[in-house]
Amino acid sequence: MTAHTNLLITRLVSDLAKTKKPIIQLMAKSPSSKAAQELLDHLSEIRAKGILVKAVFASAPSDSTFVTEMDKVYGAGAAHQLIRVSNLIKFDGAREQINFGKTAFWIGNRMNALMSAGLERGALHRVTGKTARLSNIAFVSAWAHATPVVRAPVVTNDNKAQLKLAIAS
Repeated sequence: MTAHTNLLITRLVSDLAKTKKPIIQLMAKSPSSKAAQELLDHLSEIRAKGILVKAVFASAPSDSTFVTEMDKVYGAGAAHQLIRVSNLIKFDGAREQINFGKTAFWIGNRMNALMSAGLERGALHRVTGKTARLSNIAFVSAWAHATPVVRAPVVTNDNKAQLKLAIAS
């Protein structure tokens, strides 16, 4: 992550922390997308400012890093309430998006693009009340049609139990 991206996220988080009920809403292809990783790098700072992060991914996490960090920062089991997966958001030209509450939103690459864009390569917009409501509606709609991510115990070939990410049924 570049110094510019660090500064950008820090400023956006500081502006958002001044609002009522601050929340960051992330819609991304996967937890390994650049935008998701950039937020993850600042997760402790975001939480320290009293900001909640919710995420909807187009595909289930292939590893547990994002889920583990969310549980570590927001408390055990928090990821189940804050992370969802939806097959719907990868269709119809949907784009990766981060809503910074009522202060700004970021639009990245299409979900079906081969590579994801980081915050420097997407389009960042400061928002008005109406624009903030519209970007929130997009997220809330994706969230409503998504399924929570859970950790499910799995027995491996050597009969040792491990936790694996799964989609709640």
